[in-house]
Amino acid sequence: MDIVNRIPYWFLYELLRQIWDILYSDYPRKSWLSTLEDLIQEFLQLFQTIFPEQFIPKCHFLLHAARNTAKYGPLKRQMNLRYESKHHLLKKIANRCNNYINLPCTISKRVQLRQCYELMEENIFKCSGISGKFHSRRKISFRKEIQNALRDDYLFDYDELTEYVKWVVLNNIKYKIGDVFVFYLLGGEEIPLFGEIKYIINNKKAWRFIVHCYETISFRENLHCYEISPSNAYVVLGENEFLTHKAEDCYFLNNSYFVRVPYRLTHVE
Repeated sequence: MDIVNRIPYWFLYELLRQIWDILYSDYPRKSWLSTLEDLIQEFLQLFQTIFPEQFIPKCHFLLHAARNTAKYGPLKRQMNLRYESKHHLLKKIANRCNNYINLPCTISKRVQLRQCYELMEENIFKCSGISGKFHSRRKISFRKEIQNALRDDYLFDYDELTEYVKWVVLNNIKYKIGDVFVFYLLGGEEIPLFGEIKYIINNKKAWRFIVHCYETISFRENLHCYEISPSNAYVVLGENEFLTHKAEDCYFLNNSYFVRVPYRLTHVE
């Protein structure tokens, strides 16, 4: 953290991260757009002053972001990154095949062969239910807090043993033990509450996650991360009760936990 404070233009990165938070939000609010416009203008003025040689037309296009968001909705849903990713594969094939006679034919044939190879995968069409090896454990061997959370769960049964796995794929999303997710937004400020998956259990043919809850202490602007602290609370959640569907990056630094959320989270208006 001391290194961050010594970077001369870190304030420019913090300004860009504020812009990113709004632009990549799933449900940006109209009240944010005036703030977004002011942030973009301030960022461009500072960037042009500090790095005049690196200022390119793409930077100018940011000026239209707030208006386009108001007109078309979240701009993240109109990105061309998926197309660029697909095109990247075609460029790699073109550079390595050393064929200059009928390049389109060669590229299309290679892409078809690759797709056939991928379709040979046994689980290619299974978007749910793929998991690691099943293990059995006595319910009384869990911590008391976990036992209480299991009893509060509406799918809880009183069998002596429960089955658990280390990872599972549900609706094309992979969950594994140790992953940190956002499961609740607290209050009007919509402060995210984080939880770490401790166990993945299969209860009455339904997948349930035993989650260790963390308390959100503060938002560290210099790191653009939330500082969190483990609590003694455990909850049992289903796959649809997580607000995010990608594990967040969690770091342990100076005896504290920090989580980086890629964009601003909010409820649907």
